Amino acid sequence: MLRNYIKAAYRNLLNNKGFTFINVLGLAIGIASFIIISLFVYHELSYDRYHEKGDRIFRIVENLNTDNEALFSPPVPRRWDPPSAREFPEVTGFVRFCKAGI
Repeated sequence: MLRNYIKAAYRNLLNNKGFTFINVLGLAIGIASFIIISLFVYHELSYDRYHEKGDRIFRIVENLNTDNEALFSPPVPRRWDPPSAREFPEVTGFVRFCKAGI
């Protein structure tokens, strides 16, 4: 019985080659998109998981708005220096990033 269904499906696919191509192409694009999105989400969710206190790590960025675009700068603004961090009792550690060559 299953063999007859497979034969009928195969014959139908051969008779409608254009329709089959569109369906297979759409399925391939859908599966590839799902895999890429899944890998991206997995990478984003696994960030800082290696650290035992990764849920306590936060990053402060500076939002620079220009006429044409909005830029998010990874360096901590100058006004966030270690004495400012001491004003908040929740802050237990502090590090500042800066771009190379500055």
